[in-house]
Amino acid sequence: MGALVAGISDISSKNRSTELDSNRLSHTSQDLVRLSNSAKKPSEGLIEQLYRCKPIVWFHIAAIVMFYLSYLPFSMIASTYFEEKWYKGTNMTSVQKKTEIGRLLSIPLMISAVLFPVFGYAVDKIGRRLEFLLLSSVLLITSYCLFLMTNSGIPLVVLGLSYAIFGAICWSALALLVPHRIVGTILGLVTILQNFTLTIFPMFLAYMTTKNNSSLESILSLLVNSVATLVLVCFVCFFDRKNKGTEGEGDLSKII
Repeated sequence: MGALVAGISDISSKNRSTELDSNRLSHTSQDLVRLSNSAKKPSEGLIEQLYRCKPIVWFHIAAIVMFYLSYLPFSMIASTYFEEKWYKGTNMTSVQKKTEIGRLLSIPLMISAVLFPVFGYAVDKIGRRLEFLLLSSVLLITSYCLFLMTNSGIPLVVLGLSYAIFGAICWSALALLVPHRIVGTILGLVTILQNFTLTIFPMFLAYMTTKNNSSLESILSLLVNSVATLVLVCFVCFFDRKNKGTEGEGDLSKII
């Protein structure tokens, strides 16, 4: 009786072993077929991958370029603007004026240095990237409007807050919108566009300031750029809502 039970147990174990081997063989064959099919599929070139990027990507890139075109040139014309509007007719020497202006220009940078990691951590925890980008664009417009209306340091604080929000969010948001294979390429493309525009636009501001013997037109130009930034961010919001739930297009409002 014991021999019979042992024989049945041996046959059962052999059957299970054969079944497992068959399953392994089946999985291996499926893997080979999958790998063979992927090898036959031609890989897309860089141009094709860029072409497949949806409109939301290009509008977001344009918004990034326009924001930095609204923020960075300010430091190039701020000294002249402050001397004309804030320190004209004062008894301060030229050195004193430049020293005070240098302190004022450090305000946005100090604020952004402190708040960059705060806003970066915030969007990692709660999301709402689009809402933050919209807020940043509105603050940017507000800061330039305040420059035209007041001589206080409030617009510098608002400008620094706007930069901290936008700068902490725009790059991570861009990485969420494009395929991981071309993230580096897209970032390089944005940097090229950004540096090119930041080479040309300050020349235009210098020409306007020299022609009119005033930097007021330069501030107005930056205000126009900030409005354009808000418009572009609104387009990003529109396409994000339109593409919500589709493959390859993340919802920038959710936690990712």
